[in-house]
Amino acid sequence: MKRFIYLFALLAGLVTFQSNAQFKLTGEIRPRTEVYNGNNSTLATKDQRWGVATQQRTRLNFVYEDEGLKFVFSPQLIHFWGQMPQAYDLLGDGAPGSPEGNFSVFEAYGAYKFSDAFTLQFGRQAISYGDQRWFGALGWAASGRSHDAFVGKFSLGSAKLDVGAALNQTKHVNALDSAAISNIRAGYKSLQYAWLTLPAGDLKINAMVTNVTGLKSLSSSAVKYKQTTTVGLLPSYSTGDVAINASAYYQTGENLSSYLLAADITYKGLGLPITLGADIVSGDDEGTADSETWQQPFGTNHKFYGFMDFFYVGETPKMGLNDFYIKSVIKTGEKTKLIAFVHQFMTNQSFTNGASEEISGNLGTEIDLVYNYNVAAGFNIKVGYSKLFADDNFESYKPGDASAGNQWGWVQLTLTPGLIK
Repeated sequence: MKRFIYLFALLAGLVTFQSNAQFKLTGEIRPRTEVYNGNNSTLATKDQRWGVATQQRTRLNFVYEDEGLKFVFSPQLIHFWGQMPQAYDLLGDGAPGSPEGNFSVFEAYGAYKFSDAFTLQFGRQAISYGDQRWFGALGWAASGRSHDAFVGKFSLGSAKLDVGAALNQTKHVNALDSAAISNIRAGYKSLQYAWLTLPAGDLKINAMVTNVTGLKSLSSSAVKYKQTTTVGLLPSYSTGDVAINASAYYQTGENLSSYLLAADITYKGLGLPITLGADIVSGDDEGTADSETWQQPFGTNHKFYGFMDFFYVGETPKMGLNDFYIKSVIKTGEKTKLIAFVHQFMTNQSFTNGASEEISGNLGTEIDLVYNYNVAAGFNIKVGYSKLFADDNFESYKPGDASAGNQWGWVQLTLTPGLIK
């Protein structure tokens, strides 16, 4: 906590010194209280008690820009309410305190604009594109997601091309292929990608290619890596009351061949927007030696596959997923709206459960409701409720009882003041 106080004092001095520079300082305080009885990791059981917890993100965003130079620094404190002690050893008796939460840095990068056509951005940064299905900043999670990378940003007329690269290492070693990586958080040894955005009137096309090298195995004699290459084409079309989005990804690597196909269409001519969509995510065909399981490591997956996060959040379901959904956004006032989703989940491939039984077909239906209230500039309140009507097949995927409650509610307050603009 002392580091956090010292950092505030230092940056306050910098703000005073650079008051005439192009300097912006914004903040964020975002506590979210969740009440749950079956979500994400397991189904509920009939005798299970409800859980409740509040997690908070506190973040500062410092941005300095001057004649082609850009400097961004964003420290954050992530903690559960009750995780930190009310007082810190005020008696001086050395009594241990609770953990202080996770003080970290979300972004710390610089950029230089060489010309109108090229900017180089380097350091710890969020990498986010499009709807954040493949590359996302993971804003729903308190910690967010960022990478240590070089990113070259090219402007080719109306077209934009980003080319990025990263190589993860946790210490100095005389071996480029060292396994000295933070495998849980970094998740990969190296990353190279290119993302192209090409507007053409009502049509916009995004295309990308990504190559990821991850740790396959580690023994006393050798370090082995695996490479995965993913290509994607993401066209979107919007005119009048109709908007269409599509995504097609193919993934290949050592004993790997998988895909993701997604499409949605929104019609606004009925007084409120209605969206129909489908996600088809490949799962493993147990009859082949290769894996057909889609790997999705960098996306903001909370946006997809239901808000209760049973799928592709912290794990990859080997049976894949077919998700058919309908969505609407209902304006309930000048500052309020209600977002409603209905998902129908099915397996993409059959899978074998612990009793050696082959399972396929319906997994269940999830209903997601979110009430959004923009109280004032810089202050937002969201209230959410979700319920899963699980099929018996779901019990072969997640432990618990399909007929139990399986519901989740939450309240999130977000305060984002512009401290210096």
